[in-house]
Amino acid sequence: MLGLEAAGTIVEANNTDLIGKEVCTLVPGGAYAEFCEAKWGTCLPIPFQGEDRFIRASGLPENVFTVWKNVFRNMDTKPRKTMLFHG
Repeated sequence: MLGLEAAGTIVEANNTDLIGKEVCTLVPGGAYAEFCEAKWGTCLPIPFQGEDRFIRASGLPENVFTVWKNVFRNMDTKPRKTMLFHG
């Protein structure tokens, strides 16, 4: 199934308080479908406003989760340690 990054509005959830929330997420596949299933732990609230907010937010999880894993889980990060970022 194609697609790993998705953004949209929650339409079904075990916790009904989540229905209607706008989120972006990273899924193992199927994000190109009209509806896809995601684990709540992989969802992030959409931080953008405007008509293109879902498009802009769909690429966010891949970047956030990649940076978090590489910087905070794989590296020996400590306070006052210096890192160089360049793109």
